[in-house]
Amino acid sequence: MRQTKFPFPDSIPFHGGEINEGKRKTSRPLARKKPILFTLKSRCDLFQHAHIIEQKIKTYGDKFSLRIYDIAVSGDHAHFVAMIPGRREYNAFIRSLTALLSRILGKGLWLLLPFSRVGSWGRDYDGMKHYHEKNRREASGEQPYEPRKDYYKRYKSAG
Repeated sequence: MRQTKFPFPDSIPFHGGEINEGKRKTSRPLARKKPILFTLKSRCDLFQHAHIIEQKIKTYGDKFSLRIYDIAVSGDHAHFVAMIPGRREYNAFIRSLTALLSRILGKGLWLLLPFSRVGSWGRDYDGMKHYHEKNRREASGEQPYEPRKDYYKRYKSAG
């Protein structure tokens, strides 16, 4: 008989955002050969600065050797899917990007830690693309906003 796997904090494929509020620090799960969904949550409306944000994500992605697959800027957050070469490059990228956007758009811009989720190729990656498209339609007003389900609720209590 096979042993059941329990979601211990080390095995959680998510990090940052609201999940880690009030918890002790843990290392961010990252993968070199899988797509990772990143979300940057802001205190202000980012959609009016979407062109600048997309340009800076692409520029800094190239500078730090990240492969950026998709970017979606919504009202108060920005999503992007990327593949990273390593932890050092990710750290340099996210520090540089968030600092630059704070200088351009104003001090105290970020509401939460950057959220990341390690995905997989295939159906999961297609779901990420669909989610980005939905965010773009909601931000542009083509589709009304739908509140999201809290898929990460079970991970908030783990650890």
